[in-house]
Amino acid sequence: MSTKTLRKRIALVAVSALGFGLMSAMPANAAEADADEVTALALSGTGNTFLTGNVVTMNLALDVAAALDDDDDLTIKGIITSQPGTSAINVTATRAAATLTTDGTAETCAVGPATATAGNPGSLTLTCAGTAGNELDASQTLGSFKFTPSTVGSYTLTAWHDANADGLITAGEVSTSSTVIITNTGQGLTEFSLSNQTTDNTHTSVTTVALTSAFNSARVGTQVAFTPTFTVKTLVDAGVSTTSSKATAGYSLSKPAGSATALSVASAVKVGATASLADNATESLVMPNVTFTQMLLEPTL
Repeated sequence: MSTKTLRKRIALVAVSALGFGLMSAMPANAAEADADEVTALALSGTGNTFLTGNVVTMNLALDVAAALDDDDDLTIKGIITSQPGTSAINVTATRAAATLTTDGTAETCAVGPATATAGNPGSLTLTCAGTAGNELDASQTLGSFKFTPSTVGSYTLTAWHDANADGLITAGEVSTSSTVIITNTGQGLTEFSLSNQTTDNTHTSVTTVALTSAFNSARVGTQVAFTPTFTVKTLVDAGVSTTSSKATAGYSLSKPAGSATALSVASAVKVGATASLADNATESLVMPNVTFTQMLLEPTL
């Protein structure tokens, strides 16, 4: 007999001892599935650019043992277990759907995402208030875990069934990990065409580049900030997705001879975000601010 089944039987005896008249007033409490009732977890990436500053999304699917009833609770957590640097990374969870299937029949389940504070795991919880004895069908996607990498390097996301609710991956709890490599240029992305590519029905091009002063001062020793904006325009008759294309910006600073002033960054990449950009329509790609501090020239002797 599993510990979960034993807990349920003990609970039933306890309720019965209170008297039949009280039973209808007490809600049934589903038990967390035992560690051996989740047999496999799988993480798969979807729509990722693997670019710094862009969200990484990993979908979570699971297989369960026959003993997992649809009135059981299930808690799957995800956390970053390896990363460049030591800064805490917030992992969030997003539900896939409110309807899963038990014994081949669609059933409404409470799939709950919980947003974690930085450094703590995101959590996907599953509660199906169905008929005991019906089994949750295998290989269903519960939802996804997401995080935003801030620097280049290797990141590992680990998901596990936290059967004992201790927040740790302990013996007997099924887990899985997926590692992604983040770069400053991204992967699987195509550079937008140059502005001189104007042939109709063939290109989505960068048409203009603008610099807007975000903070400016004429005083020495103060920081100056500019916001670069790239405008892209599609000449493709049908709506085109820009989400697999990028604009790469390079920056340089003209300054007085001898000045030690330097730009905060030398380049940046921005990915399009429009699923279907209409013919002759435009999209603005706003880059992160570029800053520098005006330095006082020191006299030379």
